[in-house]
Amino acid sequence: MIELVVVLVVLGVLAAVAFPRFIGLASDARHSKMTYLYGSFQSSTQLAHAFWTARSQPPNGMMTVQGQPVPITNGWPSPAGALGMLNASNPPPFVPVLTADALEIRESAERPQCRFIYRPPASWGAAPEFVSEVNRANCGD
Repeated sequence: MIELVVVLVVLGVLAAVAFPRFIGLASDARHSKMTYLYGSFQSSTQLAHAFWTARSQPPNGMMTVQGQPVPITNGWPSPAGALGMLNASNPPPFVPVLTADALEIRESAERPQCRFIYRPPASWGAAPEFVSEVNRANCGD
């Protein structure tokens, strides 16, 4: 009987210590996924810009990336073009919010604050705006 009580106490202590760590894994996974997605997105838009300017293309036009047509505005992918590039290399699960002048990528509808935003430059030679709100506080439970 004493052995059974000792086993139950040990299991209770393990559950009290281990359970909170396993609960935090979902939050860590969401944060990691969005961190990867943001880095991949930022790299792919910069690569498209570098490819466009290396070929001495005009400020606006169209290029093809992985079979996807990508409109270029002021030397950078337009919001719709950037979303097409993202969908080609990283199929959802994420929630895109597309407007004429910006692309917002949210982790999910339940966590709209876990997001990053892309705004292409308003003029040729200017830099785009990359805003990341991907952090553990925004992507947690």
